[in-house]
Amino acid sequence: MSKPDPSKYSVGYKKPPRHTQFKPGESGNPKGRPKRLNAEAEIYNKALREPMWIKVNGRQKKLSTYEVILMQRVNKARKGFERATDKVLEFVRSQAPDSGDNLTGLLEEMRTAHARLEAAAQEAARKAEVQDPSEKDHGSSMGETLAHCPGQWLPAFLFLRSLVSTANSR
Repeated sequence: MSKPDPSKYSVGYKKPPRHTQFKPGESGNPKGRPKRLNAEAEIYNKALREPMWIKVNGRQKKLSTYEVILMQRVNKARKGFERATDKVLEFVRSQAPDSGDNLTGLLEEMRTAHARLEAAAQEAARKAEVQDPSEKDHGSSMGETLAHCPGQWLPAFLFLRSLVSTANSR
């Protein structure tokens, strides 16, 4: 078969000019349609980006839900929850792999600070018991104390962040 003569090709309805037609084996959309996130991942991302207002030292502060979750994890690590501590330290190691020798010290400082806070809470509970024995607080722990003070976990996070930044600067 011979090629058709280009001068006899007529442009018209459903007959575009030859130079604008797709070449054989060439896609009309080379990049393709962008892949869409699955619905569940999209919902998670949207929910984690939503802002939340928290109260810190009497002032309102706007943070994303993701930031609040991370701060809560750090606060649990300071309270001595082993799983939360492991997650926080794993993150710190991934961000600063060369400061692994400082992580043991960081963990000790966190546990010491937790012990001091726990002792202060117990002392406050004893003083409250002495002042009004009819209103005893049975089994008060640091977690229960901080649960009634929702703005208290942010200073704990800031304390940990300062420790991490000093560990990274060494």
